[in-house]
Amino acid sequence: MLAYGSSDVGRQRSNNEDSFHVHPTRPLWIVADGIGGNPQGEIASALCVEAAKEAANGPFAGQALLGASVALAIKKITAKPRHPDGPMGSTFVGATVEGNRLIVGHIGDSRAYQLTPDRLLHQLTDDHSLGGMLTRWVGPNVEDTPQISVSRAEGRLMLCSDGISNLVDDDTIRWILARARDPGAACELLIDRALDEGGNDNATCIVVFF
Repeated sequence: MLAYGSSDVGRQRSNNEDSFHVHPTRPLWIVADGIGGNPQGEIASALCVEAAKEAANGPFAGQALLGASVALAIKKITAKPRHPDGPMGSTFVGATVEGNRLIVGHIGDSRAYQLTPDRLLHQLTDDHSLGGMLTRWVGPNVEDTPQISVSRAEGRLMLCSDGISNLVDDDTIRWILARARDPGAACELLIDRALDEGGNDNATCIVVFF
């Protein structure tokens, strides 16, 4: 497996509220997007990544690792003092491998896509949103577990924030994942395409080649 992640502030934002993590020794990949319009979104997304790193040091694997990451993130966000303008929150999408199974868990509208060896692109997540508003997120005092998707660990995987999925269409995602020489090149091409389409949000992705 080869994995690479990258993030760009975009063309219209002054700060980056996205966070990501490519674990150096385990098959664990996380993208989190601080909720726009809420205070301290960048802190909330960073706490999601911090929680996943800590969970990876524990006895967890597979679906339990993703669930523990979210539970710990909720605990960390809840422990922060409430901002006068409202609570902080973040989306979460994470993936891990157990045996030959690719396990994806998510809350919110950050997405996971898989390009299978037959060059078909599959969206592995369903957006938790209605009318452009999130219906589920990682936030203080939330009792939630990630929605889980399981598939065979093969082909190519992409996790991304909506700064990419809102601007880069499925055909372009499929073309880039299929043609890129390595995960790093794929990430940079995806982010560049989002910027070319206006870059109205932070753009973050992780690409994994199995």
